[in-house]
Amino acid sequence: MEMRLQRAIAETGHCSRRKAEELIKHGHVRVNGEIAKIGMNVDSEKDKILVQGQYLRRERKVYLMLNKPQGFLTTASDPFGRKHVLELIHESQRVFPVGRLDRDTTGILLLTNDGEFANKIMHPRYEVKKTYEATLDQKIATEDLAKINAGMIIDGKRVNAFAKRMGPKQVQVTVHTGLNKEVKRIFKRLGYWVEALRRTEIQGVSLGNLKEGKYRHLVESEIKKLS
Repeated sequence: MEMRLQRAIAETGHCSRRKAEELIKHGHVRVNGEIAKIGMNVDSEKDKILVQGQYLRRERKVYLMLNKPQGFLTTASDPFGRKHVLELIHESQRVFPVGRLDRDTTGILLLTNDGEFANKIMHPRYEVKKTYEATLDQKIATEDLAKINAGMIIDGKRVNAFAKRMGPKQVQVTVHTGLNKEVKRIFKRLGYWVEALRRTEIQGVSLGNLKEGKYRHLVESEIKKLS
């Protein structure tokens, strides 16, 4: 079956569709020996697709949830030898992180080899809900909670969120805009510093009692919620 080249790459699990587009634009993809172009269609069963020097092959789809510890980079490798999340994963299938968590942020991180699945979670247009627990440097004022829930403008973009107090300095925040460092920027705008941040849920799929540094396979019902 013919489909867009970037989709075909993503479906093999090599990377997300967005990353595939970047690779095509920079000349790192060849189809049947010719340098590929954005917009071309391919048949992954017949055409020979070479990405960064490797021919693509279909892999069994893998969907993982990791409770990311503090101090790990959300990347597949690091040229400076710093710790990264794939060091915690021991699977025969190659996977990549879905989106990012800051080095000092902990909690639920999804990993997969399904590019289409990853794209639906990462792309802002799908408005995937993500819930965080933030510990602030000071007690949050009730009026500031109201400001968050009313919607805020950050860098010219409206950010809708739902926040509720969990303790004097603890706030649970649910966002779906997809803005980089969204939660930290919300509180910074209001004059607070986030001392600790933990992501507990993505689109109704919860971290539960998964221990920090451990991972598990998602069950079918969780995959459906996220797809």
